[in-house]
Parts: sequence; structure tokens; C-alpha cells
Amino acid sequence: MFNISTAWNIDTDKKSAEKAVEEINSLGFDALELAWINESKFKELKKIKFKAGSVHSYVPEPLDLKAGRWRCDVYRLTASDEEERKQAVKWMKSSIDTAEWCGAPAVVVHLGFPEGCPRRSKPLIELYNEGKKATAEYRKEKEELLKEREFYKAKGFTAGLLSLKEINSYAFKKKIKIGLETRMFYEEFPNLEEFQYIFKEFSGGALYYWHDIGHAEIHGRLGFTTPEEYLSNLKKHLIGLHIHDMRGISDHRAPGTGDVDYHKYLPWLKDPALIKVFELHPFNSREEVIAGRQLLEKLCGESDKNYDRLL
Repeated sequence: MFNISTAWNIDTDKKSAEKAVEEINSLGFDALELAWINESKFKELKKIKFKAGSVHSYVPEPLDLKAGRWRCDVYRLTASDEEERKQAVKWMKSSIDTAEWCGAPAVVVHLGFPEGCPRRSKPLIELYNEGKKATAEYRKEKEELLKEREFYKAKGFTAGLLSLKEINSYAFKKKIKIGLETRMFYEEFPNLEEFQYIFKEFSGGALYYWHDIGHAEIHGRLGFTTPEEYLSNLKKHLIGLHIHDMRGISDHRAPGTGDVDYHKYLPWLKDPALIKVFELHPFNSREEVIAGRQLLEKLCGESDKNYDRLL
């Protein structure tokens, strides 16, 4: 019923890929999502038997990780620099090849960020954590974020569409689905309107929606698009979920260790057609991970008649 990301335990020099896979396989999940895997660990994986349900780009990771860039965004598909954009497409194709090799049906993708746009989500989150969501200061910061995002988005979104055209064609031929992920920071691409534009532009192709429960919860809590709005508007494009719990705006926690109401996600958690991945970071203990899986399995075994209206 549920898969789990290798992000939970594979990112350490003290543990071989074989040991990491053995450990993660002992947790009772159905398959792996390959993530946070460098060239060295990828070579080790090539010698191991495992079941993969998805790949989170980039796998393998580029060797030249950049300071100040998240490992999944070392090259951005929305980069205005043409050489960087081409590198992003190259490594995306490599991730699609990885999915084909390991039998995973889908690759999860971060589209990118409007270049030059200030990172206003971070101070906004600080104000939220200080209990200032209802203040004029918060409203002003949020309005500035939306204004600046709109001002900076055009060039990056155009570059992103060009990258997606190449990726869509490559993935379609390989019969691999591309899951565009809801991102944590609202400045990032795509927002709901951009998702809808992309799926109209590439209708019938390889591009789909990947709903990240924690990231969408953050958007809703900060006063942007709610999880329900994402799911109701994009449900016909949905192929997968990243599952993790929240404490306020702190995410990637095991289910049951935070404050997410999983009842409202029951129709999607129980849908056998969707890829459902626990995307947990290493600070979660083995016991918390197993308890989180058992919690959602028990929840999915209960009646969801009160949640039919969400479908």
C-alpha cells in the first residue's frame, strides 16, 4: 500500500547502499522511491535487487552540487542561463533512464524558481511561527511575495515550458510518467494556475501532478492555495503522493508525530492507482517510521464514507 523514500537513510558515508536498502526493506513498505543517491551509491545500487515505485530526480545526482542549492535543484529547468537549463534537462533524462532501468513507472520533478525573486516565504514562515498570521505585518509580507513572484516569473516559466517540452517527449517515448511536485515555498513553480496551464499545454503527454501533502499543507496554513484546492482541481492529473507529517510549518515527519489530519486524505490514501510514498527525513527514528506506516494502514482499513464528498 505504501512506499518509502531512500532519503530516510541512504545519505551517509557510514552506510553502504546495500545496508541502507536492507534496513529500509525491513520496515514493511512495498517499494522504494530512489532519492538522494550520488554516483557512488548509484553504482552500488546497480548490484542490488530491490523494488522501485518511483524515482525522485536527480538520480544519480550530478557530481558538482552547488553551494546554496538544494540537491534536487542543483540545475534548474527554469534557469535563464541556457547552459544550466540544458544541464537540468540532461540530468532529468538521466533520471528517466534510471526509472526505466529499475522498473519505476514515474519520476518526481522540481520545476524551478523565478530567478531574482526574493525568498519571502522564509520571513513569512517566521511571522507565522511567532503567531502573527492575523497581523498587518504578515499581510504586507504575503502581498509583497505575490507581487514579486508575478513580476519575476515570466522568463523562468517560459524556460521551464521549453524544458518540459523536451522532457515530455523523452519520457513519453520511454513510457515513464513525470510527476510535477507541489513545492514547499510558494515562490517556486508551479502554482495552481501554472499547473493547470501546463497540463492543458501538454495534454495527452507524460506530465502529471504529484501532490506533496506537507508542502500543500504549508501553502494552506500560510494562507495560499489549500490542499483541498490542489487536489480537487488537479485530481484527474494526479499520479502520486508524498506523505509526511507537520508540526506547524516543520515537515518531513513520520505520520502520527505531527498535526496533519489524515482523514481528509483517505480517498487518495486508499486509491490503489496512486503511488504513495513516505518522504521522511533522517531525524525520524525507525520506531516512528513503522508506527507511521501502521497508523495509516489502520486508518485506510476503516470506513471512509464520511469523506466521499472529497472525491
